[in-house]
Amino acid sequence: MKIAFLGPEASFTQLTATQLFPNDELIPKTNILDCFLAVQNNEVDKAVVPLENSIEGTVSMTLDYLYQTPEIKIEAEAVMPIAHHLMIHPGQENQQSIEKIYSHPQALAQSFHFLNKNYPDVPKQDFASTAAA
Repeated sequence: MKIAFLGPEASFTQLTATQLFPNDELIPKTNILDCFLAVQNNEVDKAVVPLENSIEGTVSMTLDYLYQTPEIKIEAEAVMPIAHHLMIHPGQENQQSIEKIYSHPQALAQSFHFLNKNYPDVPKQDFASTAAA
């Protein structure tokens, strides 16, 4: 089978797709809409997309597309523990020299208390995905 997932590679969605479909062809998609379109257009057999997380709640875009495409049904649910890691470029002298923190808005929200406590004055920049950041 061909399985679309919200990419890029190394994302939490790819990790989930790999666990659900270890022997199938996984195809990264740029956004949730592209995952739905791939199923609608028979480019793939199934898609793995995020539905909710315990801190930020429902991923409204996924619910919107489920509502707009009633022919696409949820077949299974996977619970995936999420852990974020703050990584710095090897050229940085120390963590205090961080100028900006990049991540997906969901990850920034999930890490808000840690970031606010340890890096209150460092600007946070939204990025398309945690893996791409």
